[in-house]
Amino acid sequence: MNTASSHSAPEPPGRSTGRPSYREGKYPVLALFPYLLVAATILAALSGARHLLYRIAPEMTWLHSGELHRLLDVNGEGNLIVWFTAGLWLVLGLTATGLGVLLGDRRMFVLSAVGFLASMDETASIHESFNHVGWALADRWGLTVSTWPWVFFGAPVALAVVLITVPLLRSLPTAVSKTLIIAGLIFLTAVLFLEAISGLFMDGDTATNPVAYVLVTHAEEYLEMVAISLALSALVALTRWDKETRTVRARVALSHPKD
Repeated sequence: MNTASSHSAPEPPGRSTGRPSYREGKYPVLALFPYLLVAATILAALSGARHLLYRIAPEMTWLHSGELHRLLDVNGEGNLIVWFTAGLWLVLGLTATGLGVLLGDRRMFVLSAVGFLASMDETASIHESFNHVGWALADRWGLTVSTWPWVFFGAPVALAVVLITVPLLRSLPTAVSKTLIIAGLIFLTAVLFLEAISGLFMDGDTATNPVAYVLVTHAEEYLEMVAISLALSALVALTRWDKETRTVRARVALSHPKD
């Protein structure tokens, strides 16, 4: 009797204990990042240069008002920077959805939801509507809010997202999970910490310290684009282009531990 067929070959070890995990390997987590970083840097630099020119040459009204100002201002809405950031979120959501389908891993759809909802929020500025709610509650309770009230609503939401994504992050290859964690830390630093600081320089719709406000908001928006670009690059590293079939395939395999 051939006993060789009765024993299965050992599988490469995963990092999970008791739940499906992705096998370790070399993943090009930063392959896409430099290209996205160049685009983010150009957009932030153009906005910064315009604000600097406003300080140096305020008589250049053609540059400081109208459509050119609107399109290039990181503090504005419905412009090129919002389009780029919302687009990054949308592509991240689509990438996570594709990975969830290719790998049969529903945990990926958590990142899909994050990407799609964040893209919608970036486009429609939904989070800013919570400022009015926060100010109304502060007036009712006799409180003073010295920064953007939406930050206090956003912090618990961010914590909930972190807790929900922990199982997926623990199962991913080390290089990918570490890159996503770094991206998450950069993003939270930007949208919570720096956003809260920028609110300290505002009194209603007026900047009490315009220079400080512009510097902080540029740092916040730039780090936000950097973080999303880094996360997207990490997810794309889980895929590869198959030249023979001309299709996108998963670079990673899901390892199911035995019961």
